[in-house]
Amino acid sequence: MTISPKKKEPTPRKYQSFSRMVVFQVLCQRDINRSDTSFDDEQFIVTEVDPDGTDTDDLSYREGSLPVNTTEELEGSPVYTPPAEKDRPAAIRFARDLREAAVAHREEIDQKIVDTALNWSLSRMTLTDRNVLRLALAELLYFPTPVAIVIDEAIGLAKSFGSENSASFVNGVLGKIVDSLPPRDGR
Repeated sequence: MTISPKKKEPTPRKYQSFSRMVVFQVLCQRDINRSDTSFDDEQFIVTEVDPDGTDTDDLSYREGSLPVNTTEELEGSPVYTPPAEKDRPAAIRFARDLREAAVAHREEIDQKIVDTALNWSLSRMTLTDRNVLRLALAELLYFPTPVAIVIDEAIGLAKSFGSENSASFVNGVLGKIVDSLPPRDGR
């Protein structure tokens, strides 16, 4: 009898957690200041992911612009370690793609959240919970990332930035949404 080796679960690339955290901050900024056109998502992503890069000439937009912890405050965190220099281009690409998916499909994502989180309107949810869910759904719906990784990362963001109830709320909503989605690899 031949026993085939167990299929190894894919592990998240180290830089992806950091990229998710940066995109989470972008989504929070967009959510709070919908009419503010001075915040430059692209510049923020590049500056946060590649602080030593050449595209960081004007850092003035960063002063007080985000309502959540800044990357500098999280540098000691094992979850949000800035990417190695060799990984920065991939980290920037991943952050850009994730931001674009979340922004382009926001109406659809928001509707899934509202349909699933019974008795919770988006406006009743905390800023953190609402945007962690948006980020996670963008990745679940438009990226091939395994479901377990998306949920683990969302719970990590909720724990880092949210209230003591955020992680369980996010986990519950995502669990119901995942159960309603068609099966795919990684679930």
